Amino acid sequence: MMQNYLDAMSLCKWFGYPDYFITVTCNPKWPDIQRFIADTNLKPKDRPNILSRLFKMKLDSLIKDLKKNSLLGSVEAVVYTVEFQKRGLPHAHICLFMHSDYKLPTVEHIDRVIYAGIPNKDDDPELYALVSEFMMHGPCGSDNSKCPCMIDNKCSKNFPKTFTEHTLGASIKYLFKYINKGPDRATVTVVPSNNADDNDDLVDEIKNYYDCRYLSACEASWRIFKFDIHFRTPSVVRLPFHLPVQQNVVYDADDDIEDVLNKQSVSSSMFLAWMECNEHNKEAQKLSYVEFPTKFVWKLKDLCWKPREKEFSIGRIHTVSPNVGEAYFLRILLNKVKGLSLDEDQVKNLTLYEIEIFLFHNNSSLKDFDGMPYPDHESISSSNNRLITEELDFDRTNLLQEFYQLLEVKKVESPSPYFVPDI
Repeated sequence: MMQNYLDAMSLCKWFGYPDYFITVTCNPKWPDIQRFIADTNLKPKDRPNILSRLFKMKLDSLIKDLKKNSLLGSVEAVVYTVEFQKRGLPHAHICLFMHSDYKLPTVEHIDRVIYAGIPNKDDDPELYALVSEFMMHGPCGSDNSKCPCMIDNKCSKNFPKTFTEHTLGASIKYLFKYINKGPDRATVTVVPSNNADDNDDLVDEIKNYYDCRYLSACEASWRIFKFDIHFRTPSVVRLPFHLPVQQNVVYDADDDIEDVLNKQSVSSSMFLAWMECNEHNKEAQKLSYVEFPTKFVWKLKDLCWKPREKEFSIGRIHTVSPNVGEAYFLRILLNKVKGLSLDEDQVKNLTLYEIEIFLFHNNSSLKDFDGMPYPDHESISSSNNRLITEELDFDRTNLLQEFYQLLEVKKVESPSPYFVPDI
């Protein structure tokens, strides 16, 4: 579930905050279901396979209307998760990332597509009936003490609630964690029967507790049909990386060591193939590792990257704890730097620098040998200087635009002649 959450956050990082959060619930009163059981003695819950298949068809149709037919406008990305309610029916949470031309930046834009109110019965009787039946809570409380939400003569959902003028959301992380929260679970304990002998051996109480997953009939059918529980478009490619000679190797316990070492997957990995592609492909040198899947696709059969011919994907580098050290800083580097490659002069200079360090520890130097080249210490020291590296990492174009924007504000607040430098 954590990986699905991180994939959703990667889409959020690429496309911005989601614009729509839509829920869809299977309704046993749908005409399709009622027609199916009309001439039988069955109830909808008796045919979970039909409920799952019908909900999948309607969900796919809705996604097609939203994504392909642009029902709400041009959609850049879609994320949804299917879960199963306590009564067992499938339920979907959908997040839509809209194109910049169809986003909802203000309250007025939101009010055009969302209306939290009861429609006029005379103007639209059908919509009024739907809202009254499916979008209203209750009645409960003193009007209906037998309502399922009533516990100890109080509504467990805290209705009626105080009217709120505005709806606010504090954290986007909550939304993605909510839709990827995982399946329902139950703690089960094993207890002896009433007629058990009291003189039995001691019972391990810890082992008698089981952490279980609860699967309804609909969820079991859904998984048998191999329908998607989590769906994302565009897809998110999870990019592994490793330090030198530390790539993961997968093999069976009874494999011969020579066969394992001769596998192509041992000498090549997705990360190493990306570095090789940077050496000869100029288009690849324009992309960072995390941007690479937008233009290239990983061919698992050939263990190589090839230019992408269709569709679109974004990358996400696996997370690493700061406590790991070198791997953590490598991940930061891979997220920012493009075209990680060295030309022959740089390789030569770094090699001479390492030789010079080795000779220095042995009270010698390359200068002691006639005709030997000497490394350029200035280029090496500047590359290792954190202050210089951070200063060179600034985006000068964006800084220049921000400078002129702030300058215009200053002119309005305090009009006086200003010297504008030629940058």
